[in-house]
Parts: sequence; C-alpha cells; structure tokens
Amino acid sequence: MRVLNRMMGAEIDFIVIGTSVEDEERAAVASRKSAMFRLRRRYYLNNGSNGKPQVYPDRIVEARIVAVSELAIRVEIFGVETNIRNRDLSWGFVGDCRDEYFVGDSVQVRVKDVEGSTPEKLSIRVDIKSLTKNTREKLLALNPQTNCMGKVTDVDNGVVFINLVDGIKAISHKCFDRRKPGRGDDVLFVCTRIDEDGGVAIGIISRIVKRNI
Repeated sequence: MRVLNRMMGAEIDFIVIGTSVEDEERAAVASRKSAMFRLRRRYYLNNGSNGKPQVYPDRIVEARIVAVSELAIRVEIFGVETNIRNRDLSWGFVGDCRDEYFVGDSVQVRVKDVEGSTPEKLSIRVDIKSLTKNTREKLLALNPQTNCMGKVTDVDNGVVFINLVDGIKAISHKCFDRRKPGRGDDVLFVCTRIDEDGGVAIGIISRIVKRNI
C-alpha cells in the first residue's frame, strides 16, 4: 500500500485478466506485472533488423515518472522501473526533487546500462543530466571576485548550496546579508575560488536579492 500511495496519479500499463461483479459494482481484474513482462520482451529481449533491441545503452528514450521523493525520482521505461538519484538529474544542485518532478509526468532519459537476459532479471540504469552540456568549462572560466546571480537550493549546517547561471554549482559558508538565506532565495554570490575536483565554485553570499516567501 505504501508503494501504491506513492504512485497515485502515475500512468501505468496493465492487462485485463478477468472481471468481478460484487454488490452490483463492476470491476476489472488486471495485472501490471504481466503487462510489464510483455513490454520487456518486446523492447529489451527482441532484436530488430539492426541486430539490437529497441532499448540499449546510450539511447535516449521517454520515461514515465511513477514516484518522487526528496532525493530521487522513480521512473518506468517500457516495463522496467529504476531510481534516478538527484545527483544524476542535473549538473546543478537539486535540493528537493519534489519541487521539479511530479508523478504522471514524462521525461527524456539516457540509457547508461541494461542488464539481464530474462524478463524477471532485467534492470536498467539511466540519467538525465547527460542530456545537457557539462558546465565544467564555464565553471573554470569563473574568475575570483566574480559576481554571479544564483538560487539557493538547500541549506545544511550553515553551508548554503547554490545554482548559478548555466547550472554551475556553488557553495557558500558565509553570508554578509543580515538575513539568513533559505531554499529558493535569489542571491548575489561572489566567487573566491574554484574547486576543480568537486566541480563547484566556493565563495560568499554578499546579498539576498529576493526572498522565497
């Protein structure tokens, strides 16, 4: 029931396997598992004229969002479900997936890996961020003392996580504004150094431009 509650509003496939009439109410008995296994055979286990199945690594496909939590979304790709963690959704910070993704929506994903040779054993790994250009070059182009507009995605133990323009990630340990920054605030960020290994800009918040109230 907990899984079903998270899936409220999700679009799913099913196969009708019977009907039931109780207390003058008509109901169809259906199997989602049977429908998913049929899709798996069609898209993953049958090769086309090119010698490949329809779903294979590096292909971009459409996925249905069937559940969303703070740190991940769960999607279904032609009968196979998998989780996408927030770090694989965007090159920037995703503080709460529930702010950007919703059950019932569809998203484009890139297939990273497919494993299993039977419908029961199939698993898939996908991501979304590889569909957009890596921002590493733009990150390295930031000069110390550069002023940038950004949006706060999260605040944890005094550390403020910020998305700058073009998805560049930034972290601030100090804020010169008398107000405390919060999630969703627009801020003016001053870069002090670049952490190449971590792929983030380090700096300070000089001013909170707009509060998310």
